[in-house]
Amino acid sequence: MGHIFIEEFLSWARKYGDPQVGEPTDNQAARIDFETDSAIARITYWSSGHCDAEIIDFDTESMLYQGHWDKLLPERFDEELLGFFDVLNNSRR
Repeated sequence: MGHIFIEEFLSWARKYGDPQVGEPTDNQAARIDFETDSAIARITYWSSGHCDAEIIDFDTESMLYQGHWDKLLPERFDEELLGFFDVLNNSRR
């Protein structure tokens, strides 16, 4: 089932850029990176359904956003990551 989660994450993430897939493991990960004029960001998703999302300010190196989910199902990506994208869009100068 986890492999299906990764494929669904990749399909969803392609709307935003070029996601990368890690080496095959029992809990394979995929990620997508973002960059604005003032911040860098990453969403990492594991085949287990775990997900981390972070946004870091370039100048201050402070965390602007940090989210973690233990079981983020693909049908909830848009809803659960809305706050991430709100902060990311507000970090654009």
